[in-house]
Amino acid sequence: MKPIYGIYAASSTANLPHDQTVVLRHKCRMAMAIDILVDRIAQRVDALGITERDASIKATGKPDALRYIRVRRAMPSADRLAAIAKALETTPEWLLGQAPGATSDSPVVVGAADGDGAVSLKRINLGFAMGDGSNLDDYIEEGTFEFDPNTLRSLTHSPWHRLLIAHGVGDSMQPTLLDSDMLLIDTLQARLNMSDRIWAIALFGAGAVKRLRPAAGGKVEIISDNSLHDKQLVDAEDVQIIGRVVWSGRRH
Repeated sequence: MKPIYGIYAASSTANLPHDQTVVLRHKCRMAMAIDILVDRIAQRVDALGITERDASIKATGKPDALRYIRVRRAMPSADRLAAIAKALETTPEWLLGQAPGATSDSPVVVGAADGDGAVSLKRINLGFAMGDGSNLDDYIEEGTFEFDPNTLRSLTHSPWHRLLIAHGVGDSMQPTLLDSDMLLIDTLQARLNMSDRIWAIALFGAGAVKRLRPAAGGKVEIISDNSLHDKQLVDAEDVQIIGRVVWSGRRH
């Protein structure tokens, strides 16, 4: 017997009675679906910058409902799943890793966005703004970039028109980000509700990519990963958040 997703199964189902084989395969599918569900819940909780407990209360009124799913490996009812999806600002299908219209007892193992085709994301130049930098329209658009939709779905569940491509400039975020690294910016995440994440911002009218940390007295700490660059403490009103950097890539 071998464990499969926490279920002990024979190394081969060839010698099992048909009804036992069907039950075993169903259990394995359900275990895989729960694995996907737990992972997707964690992704949305992280993206929203809330705790599992807060999300659980928002969805069900109970503080440990999501923990119960994660620890006990329990698949919620359709009504509860819908409530969880609503609280996490997504859909039940996405939480289950399914394409629209798929059934809950048959987890989809192909990409959720297969067949959608490449997504064209607007590419901007953070280094040049035609205004004070507080509005996305201030930045020069440099064309588009074709991005794989399945990869986007794994990084963020924000609408694609709220995503931007930009490039890092300078050495202030080394070694995390290098000069000319490609950055994926989620503009739907424009509220400083998570410390030490990397954000695309306009600081005193100039575009920048920095870590941000809320500070006392209505201040924000501007942090560069490169130790050669000093931290800055500025008034929150001087920082305009364009969006959160949710992915970066580079050529080798």
